[in-house]
Amino acid sequence: MKLKTRLYILLFGFLTTVTLTAQNQPTAPLANSLLWEISGNGLTEKSYLFGTQHMICADKFKLKDYVTTTLSSADKLVLEIDFDDPAEMQKMAKLTVAEKPLSETLTKEQYHKLDSVLQANIQMKASDFENFTLLAIMSTYISKSIKCTPKMIELELITKAMSQQKELVGLETVDAQMEAFSKGFTTDEIIDELGYNTDSYFDEMSMLYASEKLSELYAYVTKPEMVTENNLKYLFTDRNKNWVDKLPSMMKDQSLFIAVGAGHLAGDTGVIKLLRKAGYTVNPITK
Repeated sequence: MKLKTRLYILLFGFLTTVTLTAQNQPTAPLANSLLWEISGNGLTEKSYLFGTQHMICADKFKLKDYVTTTLSSADKLVLEIDFDDPAEMQKMAKLTVAEKPLSETLTKEQYHKLDSVLQANIQMKASDFENFTLLAIMSTYISKSIKCTPKMIELELITKAMSQQKELVGLETVDAQMEAFSKGFTTDEIIDELGYNTDSYFDEMSMLYASEKLSELYAYVTKPEMVTENNLKYLFTDRNKNWVDKLPSMMKDQSLFIAVGAGHLAGDTGVIKLLRKAGYTVNPITK
């Protein structure tokens, strides 16, 4: 089955699970760093770009001191979504609750297949999720599939920023993310890919992330068998371009610490290259 690892691509940077950019064009290797400095092109203050993995085994990764020091020096923390906005958080909370019962939303074939996959892999039934969305099912499935104590890097950054009374800012809304999700994935694709053994894939991604090997990570997740053009366009490429369109005015007179899924950084339409094309100097920080 083609594309058997896209759920873990989502885990590496989309909504409550991490996002990976997956363009297939060749691009020059990036330095091994998760933290990048943005300067030039009229900026009065330097800003910073940091790649996150939304969920990772707690014993596999620790934020380095120079990352938290850099965050402390910035004026604001910029995330994919503003987690400090009550309205946005209310929308996010509603994403898991279905407007119609699952058995009415899915065809009989889809419902039966979903039920079989859930029972075989996480010992739950489709009926357990009758009033929940596929997003809720996917999140539950991934959480139960990870065989470690997970942590969210964004949560650590948010906690640090809020302890210093820094403002949190979002690059997009929950509605925009959900629109990208609905365009990027079909119902059949989501159901088809639940149930594949992706432990080794998640472990390899986590290892590359912890080693800060962005280019190798990028190459690993951009294999043609892992993604479709539709996934790339709506979940990654279009979002990267939208973010970079917004950043110039946001960075103009203040220092930002911008934290997005690590996979968004690499590739020909990754955030780093798009910022450079826009005239900014983007250099790695390694200590």
